[in-house]
Amino acid sequence: SVAYAFEQTYQAVTQLEPGRGYWVKVPYSRTYTLKGPAFKCNRQWLSKGWHLLGGINASVVPQPADNVSVVYGFERSYFATDIFEVGKAYWIKLREGGELVICN
Repeated sequence: SVAYAFEQTYQAVTQLEPGRGYWVKVPYSRTYTLKGPAFKCNRQWLSKGWHLLGGINASVVPQPADNVSVVYGFERSYFATDIFEVGKAYWIKLREGGELVICN
């Protein structure tokens, strides 16, 4: 399987980092188990535009909410959402660069 991160373009990665979101290409449906300490807060300095971020251990609204233009999840198709869920990745578009905080 190949995992891809997004930093202005897709990039194949061999190591996953907490707080980032990934697309994983698999030849058939399967479940992956990721191990590590609970991730309670995601603080990142991000540029204006699109980012692929991971959820944390609770359903939360990203802050500052007024800098978030739109958030999309994907489950067979894209859907607009305003919360992040555990174990899922989301496309998020920021109006301006700055710190984005996702904490429970």
